[in-house]
Amino acid sequence: MSFVSLVFPVFFVIVFLLYAKSSHKLQNLILLVASYVFYGWWDWRFLGLIVLSSSIDYLAGRMLCSDHDTPDVKKYPPRKMVLLASIASNLAILGTFKYFNFFVETTQILMTALGMEPYGRFMNIVLPVGISFYTFQSMSYTIDVYSGKQRAERNFPDFLLYVSFFPQLVAGPIERAGHLLGQVTHKRVVTYDGVMSGLQLAALGFFKKVVIADNLARMADYIFATPDVGGGLLLLGAYAFAFQIYCDFSGYSDIARGIARTMGFDLCLNFNLPYLAQNPQDFWHRWHISLSQWFRDYVYIPLGGNRRGEKRKIYNLMATMALVGLWHGPSWHYVFWGIYHGVLLAGYDLISRVRGKINPSPDRWTPSLVMSRIVTFHLICFGWILFRVESMGHLTAMFSSAFGLPFFTNINTELLITFAVLVMPLIGLQVYQAKTRLEVWHGWSPRIRTAFFTSLVYLVLVAGPAEQTAFIYFQF
Repeated sequence: MSFVSLVFPVFFVIVFLLYAKSSHKLQNLILLVASYVFYGWWDWRFLGLIVLSSSIDYLAGRMLCSDHDTPDVKKYPPRKMVLLASIASNLAILGTFKYFNFFVETTQILMTALGMEPYGRFMNIVLPVGISFYTFQSMSYTIDVYSGKQRAERNFPDFLLYVSFFPQLVAGPIERAGHLLGQVTHKRVVTYDGVMSGLQLAALGFFKKVVIADNLARMADYIFATPDVGGGLLLLGAYAFAFQIYCDFSGYSDIARGIARTMGFDLCLNFNLPYLAQNPQDFWHRWHISLSQWFRDYVYIPLGGNRRGEKRKIYNLMATMALVGLWHGPSWHYVFWGIYHGVLLAGYDLISRVRGKINPSPDRWTPSLVMSRIVTFHLICFGWILFRVESMGHLTAMFSSAFGLPFFTNINTELLITFAVLVMPLIGLQVYQAKTRLEVWHGWSPRIRTAFFTSLVYLVLVAGPAEQTAFIYFQF
């Protein structure tokens, strides 16, 4: 089930009405059933996969718990063995369903390049929606229990709900057990202010997705499918996709956080004005925050972080960001996108050591800081070209065409006006938010706030394209 499907509002209203007046125990049961209905709406067969992944990590957590939690802990295997088994099981599931086809295709390409003829038939495995998100969320629990940061959860249904909580199940944010599981196990209160605030945040998310992202998607699709793309059109395509993916993904996060807020939950902030970042490091502190923190805590720091000298630090950065790229999809252009960001981070680290670090200041707009924002944004946009192309061959063809044709080839006024109408109001709102450091509607009078959100809902109903696109991060 998708947030932008016609069935979702009916689904949510029914769930909320049942949830609002129930006891805490019944609330959790309602949410667990609702979460499995929500996920099974795509394909009920994949429900077994999420239950299997959750069960493995629940059992691992119980086996990893400390002596005072389980007196007979000595009967279990060594803790490190339990942790490794849990991680290996999760990665095996993720690797089979997400990367099996990728590894087979890569092997066949290598065999062909070596003059060998690939032989054999391989099944085409379907990618379950959201598998990367809930796998990482479940894995983080086991690792945190092992390291002593999280107590093992005894209540199996509560743990299942932590992994499958439907607002953020399919595309995050990737919640840690210390933040979300504690909210699952403790009583929550539905309040008028929470419901109104949550609905307002969700309305903003729907506007970002349906009005901005879906309309920009048509522009980006047209440009990236154009065979004779000049440099100017390619740049416009990078801009269009940059705002498309931001509004698509942050729109999902806003909807998820808003829906959760109506029910008394607080999900973590996943996007914090990323295109106002002043350097590549600042960008990753603002973009897909839950994922960047996950890789920092569970990959970069265990590799050694910045504790083993500058050469090892660069290696750790590059390896981590390559894995970030691979997490996004089983294709080499995602890997190169991750490596590209690793180069940006390593380059910024080198410049910082030479010239001194730039301390990000969202409320300052001096000429030098404005220029640093502009430069950073364009570096990010170049990376989005790597991300958006369908293959490395597609990337080569686009750049060959861009540098071989006049700069303004195929650019027309309609494209420019459409882009400006969709993006400029968003930029204005975000600059305002950067200066106030609050949600854009904070402090507005009730009349202005009502008019603003009524306008958003109206535009969602009338200004979206006839054919809506799926959320981009569903494929990850």
